[in-house]
Amino acid sequence: MKNICTVLAVLLFTLTSFAGGRFYVTTSGSDSNDGKSWVKAFKDVQTAIDAAAAVATDESPSEVWIAKGTYKHGSSLVMKNNVAIYGGFAGNETSLDARASGNATILDGENLDYHVIHNENTEANPLTSSAKLDSVGITNGKYGIYNLNFSSPTIENCVINGNRWTGICNYGGSSPTITNCSINANVESGIINDTSC
Repeated sequence: MKNICTVLAVLLFTLTSFAGGRFYVTTSGSDSNDGKSWVKAFKDVQTAIDAAAAVATDESPSEVWIAKGTYKHGSSLVMKNNVAIYGGFAGNETSLDARASGNATILDGENLDYHVIHNENTEANPLTSSAKLDSVGITNGKYGIYNLNFSSPTIENCVINGNRWTGICNYGGSSPTITNCSINANVESGIINDTSC
């Protein structure tokens, strides 16, 4: 009986201690899928982000893996805490290290009147560095990434160009961590900081 109780306790701990997950996106996917494999990938990036955020915790963050191709959402995408968004996949990898150059993942604003990514939070509920964007291209938006009201995500290895106003705008106490990104050929400027750093 003691051994059975020990096994049940270990199983319960395992189930409750891993709350995060990995969700996949491809241009040929479907939002009627569960997004939990390349074969059953989502098509919409925000659908994957929301699914990942629903099961993510501080202790068990989630990931979104996006295969090469161009993705159009029709409105701004929103990053979420404890969700790391990775692009640059061919669509068959089983590890981040397996990504190879030449698999560009593009988030396209379609030249419509919205920002490709629009993060807006409050001081009481800020977007933190646990929200991560890695190895994607961001183009054809009003702004590429718009961080408002203490939105401070991590942005790495991204190419942010061809946006009608500015590549990244940081307002109202937003302080993203930006590493190894190419921010150029945006019509007005690369980065704007207003009451931010």
